[in-house]
Amino acid sequence: MTRTYTPPTEPTPPPSSTDARPPLGVAHGPTFGEHPSDPPRRPLAAGHVIVVGLVCLLVGWFLNAPGIRKTAQGQSVGTKRDIATFFADGVYDVSHALFIDRLRVGLQDALGRSGDDDLKLSLPSPTVPPTATTTTTRPAFSPAKPLRVWLGGDSLPATPG
Repeated sequence: MTRTYTPPTEPTPPPSSTDARPPLGVAHGPTFGEHPSDPPRRPLAAGHVIVVGLVCLLVGWFLNAPGIRKTAQGQSVGTKRDIATFFADGVYDVSHALFIDRLRVGLQDALGRSGDDDLKLSLPSPTVPPTATTTTTRPAFSPAKPLRVWLGGDSLPATPG
């Protein structure tokens, strides 16, 4: 067994007031906002990140339930509207029962948009055709009245490459 000689090192001096942590927001060292004495950051596992993301989406879904319900009700009559209304009404009922939607109402009142979530519940009848359609006439072009088109180019007359 071979031993190697390691020379003694000088003891490190105690930290002085100049070695104090920099204020927040000041870059120090190789990364922004970290002090060399801080332990290295440990990244989260992918599963934890997904769970945090889903929780945030769920909270946002409940906070925005009246707006989602209004969007679902405003779609045209059909299967997509029925499915969207089914889920939106359920989320709205839970949000309303837990008073989560009150945060949205308070924020809208503060911004002066208190009537944004009012629903217009009258729907067009899917069996009655629309009463009248208006047709627009397109301009007719002829040799006497030609179509004028402006063509603009760029500074690359050939295909690059």
